[in-house]
Amino acid sequence: MSNYWLGLDCGGSWLKAGLYDGAGREVAVQRLPLHALSPQPGWVERDMTELWQQCGSVISKLLAHTGVSGSQIRGLGISAQGKGLFLLDKSDRPLGKAILSSDRRAMEIVQRWQVAPWKLSSAALAKRSGSAKTLPADSANPVDRASGLPFTLGKRE
Repeated sequence: MSNYWLGLDCGGSWLKAGLYDGAGREVAVQRLPLHALSPQPGWVERDMTELWQQCGSVISKLLAHTGVSGSQIRGLGISAQGKGLFLLDKSDRPLGKAILSSDRRAMEIVQRWQVAPWKLSSAALAKRSGSAKTLPADSANPVDRASGLPFTLGKRE
């Protein structure tokens, strides 16, 4: 009985399962289309319960198509569409719909964050951060201009 490895890729548009032999050669690939939900303008979500069921379905189709038994699978590799938010509770159940990277509901917040923190006064930084211990950007407390994050936190009290 041969050994195989399974790859599962959850992309933006397609869910793909690939089967590979011990030499790394592709044996077969099955895929299913994925559908995004848009309950409001700018929102892009995915039903995680449905996605889980689709994962099972695409793997079942792949194994049925190839005649490979699940007991022959020696490893699983998973890749997914980047920068989404898929929240689970402590029992690994979805907390709601997944928020995909193309979602724009937080755009206003991001635009507010893009105000360069190093241009703010100490009082403004403290107000914005909620901490009176926020350090201003100066030669003693250099700030990465790209991220606005301090390179060092300076002296501690």
